[in-house]
Amino acid sequence: VKEIVREMTVKAGQKCTAIRRIIAPEMMVQPVIDAVSARLSKTVIGDPRAAETRMGALVSAAQKRDVLEKAALIASEAERVFGTDDLPMGGQGGFVSPMLFHCADPDAAQRVHDTEAFGPVSTVMGYRGLDHAVALANRGGGSLVTSLVTRDGDVARQVVLGAGAWHGRIYINNADSMAEATGHG
Repeated sequence: VKEIVREMTVKAGQKCTAIRRIIAPEMMVQPVIDAVSARLSKTVIGDPRAAETRMGALVSAAQKRDVLEKAALIASEAERVFGTDDLPMGGQGGFVSPMLFHCADPDAAQRVHDTEAFGPVSTVMGYRGLDHAVALANRGGGSLVTSLVTRDGDVARQVVLGAGAWHGRIYINNADSMAEATGHG
């Protein structure tokens, strides 16, 4: 959860390796949404010169428009579960709220898989089993980085073999090594 929020808010999500889709076991979707939303709610948006600021502006007004347009496309297939239409800083500058979406039917959806809002936007979706998780990961058409959190070597092997051809790097971590890890991106 900490890594998801970090990836959404560092550089206001303007990173080629930012986490755009969060693929979680179906039974964990709501707890993931709740935990990510709770952390995002503590994110102070504003002038990066201020010590309390944790997320600054997008690079330009054009980028802000693009992020909001892409978020609207994602919203056509997913419910926004965190984020507001009230723009930070009174709508001045390139500030937007982090936005978290939930896609209840990732099999029927397409835009949540192929739309990249190059900003603080991510979508949570559930998977039924490991083969389904790999299939959903691959629906994105490839990525620079895919992260997997597991202690199970067989699970890691299956994901690498099933998704490796579509992802530049598969970052594998677990609770024991998380504190020493470099992170997703």
